[in-house]
Amino acid sequence: MVGAVKEDVLKELVKMRVCQQRVQGYLADDQDTQARIRQGLKENLRTSNEQYEDHLKGTLNKLKRSYWSKCQAVEVS
Repeated sequence: MVGAVKEDVLKELVKMRVCQQRVQGYLADDQDTQARIRQGLKENLRTSNEQYEDHLKGTLNKLKRSYWSKCQAVEVS
């Protein structure tokens, strides 16, 4: 009787250990996925900021100069 109980308990412990290992594996996979997503977002933000800076320094300055020159032309005429 005691041997049967020990055997049943050991089987359940083995099942629990297998489940625990599976969960740990899933969690590790999720952490890897989240790390890749986080790195991708950082890269996208970096690229976006660089594009914004380029637009700010290039296109917007040209538009501003053009606007002010047209304003002065209107004021003169």
